[in-house]
Amino acid sequence: MTWSGARVSGIMGKKKSKAPDLKFNNDAAYWRQRADEARDMAKHISLAAARRRMDGIADEYERRAVQAERKGTRER
Repeated sequence: MTWSGARVSGIMGKKKSKAPDLKFNNDAAYWRQRADEARDMAKHISLAAARRRMDGIADEYERRAVQAERKGTRER
């Protein structure tokens, strides 16, 4: 069986990269919401390594929230 490029791309979930939406970079509430969602997901993960990784993602989102708050106070 041969695979066409389109079919392989569809299976692999390959999408064109999209530039990040910069309006979220300075929105602490957005990053805190993402952190909360990641922590909620982590509660439902049974594999310890995967749960730790999701908690790490939540921590990174929280750091981004703090950075957004700092940037917001500097710009005022």
